[in-house]
Amino acid sequence: MRTERRHPRPRRGLTLVELMIVSVIVMIFTASAAMVFIQLIQTSDAIDARVEAVKNCRFFLDTLANDLASASLSSLIPPGEIFRGTDSPLTYGDLRDNDLDGAVDEESPDGEDNDGDWTLAADDYDFQTVISTSGGSLPPLISLAERGWEEPDLGDGHVDEDVVFNQDTISFWQRGPLTGNVQLRRITYGIESFEGEDNVAVRRTLTVHSDGTPDLEEVGPLAFNVVSLNFLFWDHEAVPQGWAEVWDGTFIPVDELAAPVAVYASITVYADAQPLITPPTRPLTTMQMSTICVLENVLRSPDYPRGEERPEGEPPLVFPRSQSVLPGSPEPGTESPPPAPSPGRS
Repeated sequence: MRTERRHPRPRRGLTLVELMIVSVIVMIFTASAAMVFIQLIQTSDAIDARVEAVKNCRFFLDTLANDLASASLSSLIPPGEIFRGTDSPLTYGDLRDNDLDGAVDEESPDGEDNDGDWTLAADDYDFQTVISTSGGSLPPLISLAERGWEEPDLGDGHVDEDVVFNQDTISFWQRGPLTGNVQLRRITYGIESFEGEDNVAVRRTLTVHSDGTPDLEEVGPLAFNVVSLNFLFWDHEAVPQGWAEVWDGTFIPVDELAAPVAVYASITVYADAQPLITPPTRPLTTMQMSTICVLENVLRSPDYPRGEERPEGEPPLVFPRSQSVLPGSPEPGTESPPPAPSPGRS
């Protein structure tokens, strides 16, 4: 028998067109995966930058608050040097319209409505209320209003929300420990260059010994990429009381307290993975934090005006904490709203 050997048919290869189509599909998937990967990296870098900015802000404010709490009014300090605060505004801010009024960086961070866009509806942090205390042994209705209600002031919407940056400084003294030869320490906060890096918030400490000899001033960094430091000082001797942008002890009479009772401190830190360039050429991503620090020695001083000792025109504070408050009612503040605050001693 004759057997026929069958040979397999030769396989058909890819044509050039098919190869190009496959290559294009692979390139599309590869590019898409690369874009997603790059986006994830950029997002991660942005989150890291914001987290780092938050850490910088908190560490700076915590350190400042601890130092201010123990600021000294010692007679060993020349009166004009007990407390100093400067105001150094820049010509730019973050180049963003933060209050959505069509303009950018149009306000000074002074606790006042410089651009005139404040409205009563934006007075979200202050209030006026009537507390219902009728019935039983409770006293009759009491009308209460927090300071600044119906007046633009620090913390209200559209007040200090679109400000220029500042590079303010603050300087004060602390007493040394009871034991040892350290008599006083002068502490200064500001923005400087530190070890070749700009925009660093630093803490300077000058130690003076009991014999009057000073040590070399120590400089320590507290926060990096700081684009703004702003300080305001509560002037309790002004009529009406209010926030001052400058505090210079040389202009304060000897019979008055040479330091404010409270300091408003605000720090703004750049929060982007891209290198910081100042003045900025594009809108900046920043993290801003603020706090109000109380100077305990001023608050405890018998010379600090309180209650009926307040200057004329300032009503005494009323805190009826023991009275019942209706559910949902805001907490009461002062007896009646005083006039709008004005800058104090400078």
